[in-house]
Amino acid sequence: MLIHRRKHADDAVKAADEALPPKTHRASEPSEERHETEAVCAPWISLQDICYSYGQEAEGGQLRALAHVSLNLYPGHTYVVTGPNGCGKSTLFRILAGLSFPESGRYLFHGEAVTRDRMNDREWSKTFYRRLGFLFQNSETQLFCKSVREEIAFGLLQLGLSGEEVQRRTEQYMDMLDIGALAERAPFHLSGGEKKRTALAAVLAMQPQTLILDEPEAGLDEDGEAWVTGFLASLKREDRLIIIATHSRRLAQEVGGEEIRMTKAHTISSGM
Repeated sequence: MLIHRRKHADDAVKAADEALPPKTHRASEPSEERHETEAVCAPWISLQDICYSYGQEAEGGQLRALAHVSLNLYPGHTYVVTGPNGCGKSTLFRILAGLSFPESGRYLFHGEAVTRDRMNDREWSKTFYRRLGFLFQNSETQLFCKSVREEIAFGLLQLGLSGEEVQRRTEQYMDMLDIGALAERAPFHLSGGEKKRTALAAVLAMQPQTLILDEPEAGLDEDGEAWVTGFLASLKREDRLIIIATHSRRLAQEVGGEEIRMTKAHTISSGM
């Protein structure tokens, strides 16, 4: 669970027509489909003129990571965030996961502002992470327990679930990710693909409605990428919001989401 996992991190189904490219999200020209969605429900995530900078450049100015990013993201949709290295995708995802905070602009999650003060409130952050799950680009960042079984159970225990429910979900998600045979293995002894499956199981066991996945294919071979692509496509539901950052055109096409293109200017492309 990220209430504690973020401290460790700081320290250390296919689309119906996969022949077509994913739909491009246009910040200034919402599609008719998105207008229909807006008419029936409010966005689960709303970013309003978000800016973020890192440190100082050699010339004395700040190193801009995000520049005036505004997005509304809705349940029942899968959004695929693409763009060149260094465009701000990982920074954007850290903000969405409550691990970093914008220097200006607002981030609303289910209509509530996500701020440093709120994330420091244990009860508020517990509710936040019950509803939102985050998969780091590097799976090792969020694996720190002694065994795969303990890794999956960790967040469930933080929720205060009964021992019986923790055991049930742990077994359920080990079976779902086909890692039951690894239950007593230490995560740092696993292969890259096994670590990815373990991290996914730990996130999914929390049963969040919003999933944020930062380059889930990173570090995987061709077979691993094919598996994770098919698995993510199977997760799509009307009551779930999925946001994926990726460099993989295969994953973007087969998962079949709306594309959000980030640019070298650290903002959202207004079109192709």
